[in-house]
Amino acid sequence: MIIDMKVGDVNGDLIPDKVYLTGNKNQNSFYSDFMLVIDDGKTGYRYTIPLSPDYNYSAAPWIFLGDFTGNMVEDIFISLPLGGARAVYYMVSFLNNQAVFLIAPDKPPFDYDTLSKTLGFDVIYKDFYKVDITSKVLNQTITLDVSDRKEVYEGVVYNKDGTLIKPYKGFVLYSPYLYPIKIDRSVPYKLMAMDDIAGMSHADQLGSLVYYWRYSNSQQTWLLDPQMAQVLIE
Repeated sequence: MIIDMKVGDVNGDLIPDKVYLTGNKNQNSFYSDFMLVIDDGKTGYRYTIPLSPDYNYSAAPWIFLGDFTGNMVEDIFISLPLGGARAVYYMVSFLNNQAVFLIAPDKPPFDYDTLSKTLGFDVIYKDFYKVDITSKVLNQTITLDVSDRKEVYEGVVYNKDGTLIKPYKGFVLYSPYLYPIKIDRSVPYKLMAMDDIAGMSHADQLGSLVYYWRYSNSQQTWLLDPQMAQVLIE
């Protein structure tokens, strides 16, 4: 069955093509067995591109067409949400009718988890209810005030006087939410990424890291753009 469909020039011949995401829907309203199908607008020939069988399940899949590489040809972004904040993503370039995966969950270093982990964020608790979110790669530190969680942290992380009982670290959940975004109309699309920041547990959400990836044709990889990150406070 057709789950989603978009129209755009994905092979570079200046003639719109039809791009389909197909799959099966089970009795629990979840989708699986995904295939990317492209109907060449010029020749009418149908191309079928299978997605990884190990990442083949989603509650609300969708596709998006946009130029991420700067070659004036639309690339195919595929989002397969799994529920909650988790999702599986693909990006496919179909220039000259040749499928090339720019992002895929089973193709390091082009899987998004590997990309995110290269930023090397640490979540370090400090005295007096402060938490530093640091990245040596970016040479950047963002400080959060968690004094509103005093009742939860006192006796576990902090003493009554606000000093740390012992050194304590939180963690970043490296399963980012990715979304296409175009800030400047004159440049290609970027991917906005959001990673959750947690304290004592997954349930202790401190906020979300927000940063942007751009694709470099010369290096054939994704680069952080701009060289900074922001934090959304919970």
